[in-house]
Amino acid sequence: MHFTIALFALLCAYVAADPSPGCSISAGAGEVKAGERIYDFDGRELRVHLPTTYDGRTPTGVIIALHDRGETGETMGIGTGFHDEDKNAGWVVVYPNAKEGYWTSDPMADYEPDHTRDNRSDIVRTAALLDHLGTKYCIDTRRVHVAGLGTGGGMTHLFACSPVLSTRIASVAIVGGLFFEAKPGDESVSGRAWARCRPGRRPVPLLEMHGNADVVAPYWPPEGAGDERTVKVVEWIEGWRGRNGCGEVVGGPQKSEYSDATYETEMIGGWVSEGVVFGGGAVRVAHACVGSGKEEVRGKVDLREERWLTNLHYSLRGVGHVWPRGAELQKDEVVVINKISVTPPGLPFFHATKEALKWFEAHELPEAGELKKQMAELKEERAKEEKKSGKKEEKKAKKEDGKIEKKKQAEKDVEIDEAEAEGKAEEAVHRKDEL
Repeated sequence: MHFTIALFALLCAYVAADPSPGCSISAGAGEVKAGERIYDFDGRELRVHLPTTYDGRTPTGVIIALHDRGETGETMGIGTGFHDEDKNAGWVVVYPNAKEGYWTSDPMADYEPDHTRDNRSDIVRTAALLDHLGTKYCIDTRRVHVAGLGTGGGMTHLFACSPVLSTRIASVAIVGGLFFEAKPGDESVSGRAWARCRPGRRPVPLLEMHGNADVVAPYWPPEGAGDERTVKVVEWIEGWRGRNGCGEVVGGPQKSEYSDATYETEMIGGWVSEGVVFGGGAVRVAHACVGSGKEEVRGKVDLREERWLTNLHYSLRGVGHVWPRGAELQKDEVVVINKISVTPPGLPFFHATKEALKWFEAHELPEAGELKKQMAELKEERAKEEKKSGKKEEKKAKKEDGKIEKKKQAEKDVEIDEAEAEGKAEEAVHRKDEL
């Protein structure tokens, strides 16, 4: 009986998976050995870890982890430990290298000659990487996730913003993300990258973990802080709340039935929960953005469970610009790794890797039919918004034209009045002369 249930669950999981071309017997035969592979892809070093459960024929989920500015895929692997067997429940983990240590989301890339000569963005490169992974390995294309630290987190955000990559990535997890402000008219490498955010589907599940003592990616960046102006984390959260369809608040905060330290608030298209967790060491902000399907799931949504959430944020008290792993790393490792280090005292129980893995396990891309439906609905909605915006602009332009015409008429009237006044003055002078 137990075997039958287990087999049924396994078959259901396999049917739900979307196998890549690499799952064919001929393609998978040479790539079944567990462990790390290091090779060149598109002129950069790529590290791929295959779990012990990988057999080359069963579709397997993928985690792509992006390092911080000046780091490498190797240090990201050491610092996050996504590939560690004690935590990794059967994921293929990929650690790519950025060009010269800078992703194209990073303003520092604008000063690197190799970047300015190479106009291909890391969004285009990652799309090619996904094609490569799907051909070389047996991948479940509905379970591809991306994690990033610092500028790698900023690049991860741009993947979620991409009309193309957002439809190929199931969810993202970011630690200490550097989210730069878009500058009007900026044609630099990073400027073009930050110019717009138009995901190809909705929602795109996002997890963001940020230390409130981070001085590299400040939680509350000072106004006008040089060329690298970053977005406030709370504004970033609000932006994705809107993109994922939660809408505005429609009710007041209500104390959660599960915790006195948590409050839940209803929104037009979902709910948000805010509360203190980890013994006061963190604030958890969780959104369940369900859009027009809200009434269908009312009473079912549990904001404690990742599977219901579209946006999840942890504000970590006293934590700097690090990838928190509790007290797991040793001091000698901290010396070797630059910005990826042990969590400072005060929050020894928060483990970003474990939180990210829970998030990834809870999310997958919708099936092809549902994904196409989401894409079509979003496209139609944007077309209506643009049409409405166009009408507003047209109305505004007409109004401005009307103002200009009124101004011209007023100026003309003034000229007439001045001419009449001048004529009357001349006439008065002539009369005086006649007298």
